[in-house]
Amino acid sequence: MDRLRYYLGACLILIFTHSASAAVIDALSQAGFTCLAATDSSGTPFGGTMCTHEAMSTSAFTLDEAVAVYVPSTTSAVVRHIVLYLQGFRGVCGDTGTTPADVMNVFDLAEQMQAESLPDSVLVFPMSGGHDTTYYHDFAASAGPFDMNWIETVIGQGQWSLAGHSGAGDVIAKSLNLNPSIITKFDAIELLDAAYIHHVAGRFRAGPEVALWRTIAERNPSLTLSCIGNGTYHGCQILAEQIGFTTVTLTETEVIHCDIPNTYFGPWLHRTGPGRVE
Repeated sequence: MDRLRYYLGACLILIFTHSASAAVIDALSQAGFTCLAATDSSGTPFGGTMCTHEAMSTSAFTLDEAVAVYVPSTTSAVVRHIVLYLQGFRGVCGDTGTTPADVMNVFDLAEQMQAESLPDSVLVFPMSGGHDTTYYHDFAASAGPFDMNWIETVIGQGQWSLAGHSGAGDVIAKSLNLNPSIITKFDAIELLDAAYIHHVAGRFRAGPEVALWRTIAERNPSLTLSCIGNGTYHGCQILAEQIGFTTVTLTETEVIHCDIPNTYFGPWLHRTGPGRVE
């Protein structure tokens, strides 16, 4: 009898979890997303659902590249935590494929979400501009390649967290300054070897980048900043010493640039979200 109760309880948990996740997936499907079981690069399912929306244009915003929303299998019916992930240059780390799922698999992003995120979280992943370009001309020049309000009308409002790798750090600073009303939506930012706020190859200089980050800190001083750096650790130090965030976590690493998301995104997720402490 005890064993029967155990199996009945397990079945009820599975049914409830599936129904809860299904509500979010159904909402995404009705909004024009194509939803399939999430698989790794070999085609093996690892849990959760990958929903993808192709490029589109509306009166409110333009989506020049596809955007994906990954829904972990443990996500509840009410989404409370929305993680926005921006990948920088798609070609820096070799052939990352042509779809959001391809890029996410290179860095194990969805698998880390499945393992480490809160059970009421989703991962939003808009594609960057191309092999050797980032979001600059779209995300940092307007409201972005998608509208955050649009995402919330589909899956509901939640606390946003933001992570970015490589060239996405520059875009985060510029886009948040161009859209200051969204700065307070975020509770945490993780820069994965993305603190290019000092002079690097003639592309970034400390002065204007520091000013952009200082504005972000002034508007949302309670925002928790986590900065992991290999070649960009000096930029992390500048953020900690000169910007004014209340909480900054610095990590200097010898992990190579292209492996940093695979190594550090999951542990950050484990510490991030409503009710969790960095």
